[in-house]
Amino acid sequence: MLSLASLKRQFYVGKVLSQTTSIKVKGKEQLQTTWQVTIGPKRRGELSIPRLRIGKQRTSPITVTVVSSNGSGLKNKPSAVTIQTSIDRPRAYIGEVLTYRVKLLIRTNLSQTTIEPPTGNKVSVSQVNGDSKSEELINGMPVITLTRTYLVTPADTGNIRLTGAVFKGYQVKNGKVAKVQTRRKGKDILMVIKPPARKGTWLPAREFKVKQSWQSDSNGKFKVGEAVTRHIEIRTKGLAQSHLPDLNFSYPSSVRVYNEKPTYESKSGYSIMHFKQVLIPREAGTILLPGMKLKWWNTAKSASSNANIAAKKLVVNPSPDKAVDLIDRPAGTDIDSGWLPEMPAMPQSLSSFFSWQGVALLFAVMWLISTAFWLRTRKRPSPIITPGMQKQEDTLSALYQAALDKDAVKIATLFQLWQKGHLAVPLQKALNTEVDNIQNAEFCENKKGWTNKKLLKLLKKARSHKNIKKMMSSLANITPE
Repeated sequence: MLSLASLKRQFYVGKVLSQTTSIKVKGKEQLQTTWQVTIGPKRRGELSIPRLRIGKQRTSPITVTVVSSNGSGLKNKPSAVTIQTSIDRPRAYIGEVLTYRVKLLIRTNLSQTTIEPPTGNKVSVSQVNGDSKSEELINGMPVITLTRTYLVTPADTGNIRLTGAVFKGYQVKNGKVAKVQTRRKGKDILMVIKPPARKGTWLPAREFKVKQSWQSDSNGKFKVGEAVTRHIEIRTKGLAQSHLPDLNFSYPSSVRVYNEKPTYESKSGYSIMHFKQVLIPREAGTILLPGMKLKWWNTAKSASSNANIAAKKLVVNPSPDKAVDLIDRPAGTDIDSGWLPEMPAMPQSLSSFFSWQGVALLFAVMWLISTAFWLRTRKRPSPIITPGMQKQEDTLSALYQAALDKDAVKIATLFQLWQKGHLAVPLQKALNTEVDNIQNAEFCENKKGWTNKKLLKLLKKARSHKNIKKMMSSLANITPE
């Protein structure tokens, strides 16, 4: 073990580094250990580095001459702390993000250190997380290097003076903290800020990249009611996160859209925005999902540029679900359109029965039945069930089953296809709110669990409301003409 007690009498002892390596001498392996000791003299004159003991071994003494700062050996003795500041672009555009760096060269022990950021009129300053710290030898002296980065965004045009960052700390000598504070201030920087180079949305950046991806469980074959996820990433350099553009797409009514809240991050000098949407086709056919063109200003080239978000064409097939197929049936379709099964052909053996006697008998029976039916309808009217009513009944049943299955995608699709105009307004609002809550919980960034109890209760109430209305309609008098 290396003993440094004797060295501390005339020198300040800094960091001690040791390194052990394995070498071969005449075919035999030996271990070699090297120590590196950083020292600083406590006074001027001739000083002796004493013998240092390592186990049973000792080093030879070394004599050194220490001169004052006015001596010929050290005419430009560096101070205990040196501060260096810089900005990447003193001439910039309004809204452009500039990188301001503070570099400290520390040559002594310090305590209670602080760095005050640069300041200026009508500029915003924010610190980038994480300082860079290292140790190196400069002119044979150990120096601790600390680098801190700030982002400066001018909010006005013209000449702006940026006051330099300030370092404060107390030196530690002989184990004691000095009473006088060490203060170093960076140079002021005069910035020339230019106005926007064009009208419209102003996006000044050195780099502006857009990436888009699509995700679906259907392997490119889209169907009604199946979700499609659109993910857009915008990566910029030189543009603040607060200035990243809003993405507002005009989708057709045949698509239901669920927007997730954009997320932001900073990485390797880039400001990154992640934007995600969940799209659910409501109808079969060809659907064009719109794109967007973003105009931005390239500050490195002083020229306008475009970033394109491509549109996408979806070919949506009908859902194989029977309820959805029934709902998609064209309005006004009758028996002749092929929706009801064709009646089987009558056997030829029976056709001979229908002679004129049989026809007469058949008409007599039919007349008696129709007369009895007419008399009965005068006493008790029957409810009228139209194909449209049957269609909505099937939709409601399918929606109830989707709620039982907790299928959020199918709930959204069937709910949109279900006509709810006959319901009371409070019940309609309650249903809309609950379905929106389910969709938000299912498709939000941090997927949440949800329960179907409230929706099932509301659907039962809607079905009861429908039955009551059907009973009321049956009380209306039906008088044949």
